[in-house]
This record gives sequence, structure tokens and C-alpha cells, in this order.
Amino acid sequence: FGIEVPRSIKHANQLDMKNGNTLWLDEITKEKYNLSVAFRILENNGSPPPGQTKSSGHCMFDVEIDFTRKTRWFKDGHRNPDPETSDYAGVVSR
Repeated sequence: FGIEVPRSIKHANQLDMKNGNTLWLDEITKEKYNLSVAFRILENNGSPPPGQTKSSGHCMFDVEIDFTRKTRWFKDGHRNPDPETSDYAGVVSR
């Protein structure tokens, strides 16, 4: 009963094949397009520019109340090394 929500991109592709549609694939493609302004995807085995590191992430899937599919990509920030300097402005307190 209901709509099965995928746990990974591979699972989303399997669900699309099983259901005979491309609803999850369309949403994944839309999310990739929306993120393309913020990220530069490197070729396989490409090295990042100086001062930058490779990062990973994962997708979260959801079904809205009107049955539209949603996909959001989240960066795995917990896997990045801690910065050597603070990225935040100091706060003056009394």
C-alpha cells in the first residue's frame, strides 16, 4: 500500500523499471541540474584545484502530499577534515 520510497539512486532506478516510469530518474536529474551551478564535477580520477578537496554526499528521497517525488543531495560534511583556521567571524561579548 502506498508509494515505495528508495534508499539509494540504484534503488530508485530499480523502482522506475518496476513501475514502468521515470519519476525518480526525472527528479534525480532535476536535482543534479539545480546543483550544477554550485559544483564542478571532475572527470574520473581528476584531482581538485589547490586548496580544495574531494567531497562525497548522499541523496534523500521523499514523496510530497500531492504524490510528486522529491530528491535532495546532502554533502557528507562529517567526512571532511577540520579547517586549520576558523571560518566564522568572532563575536564580541560584554
